[in-house]
Amino acid sequence: NKRIPIPEHVEPEQKKRGFLSRFFLPYG
Repeated sequence: NKRIPIPEHVEPEQKKRGFLSRFFLPYG
């Protein structure tokens, strides 16, 4: 399992959630 570093500089939570969703959903 490869872990993707989450950018903390992302302020908008909506974008952060979208980012996490796009990265974590496909990776499981």
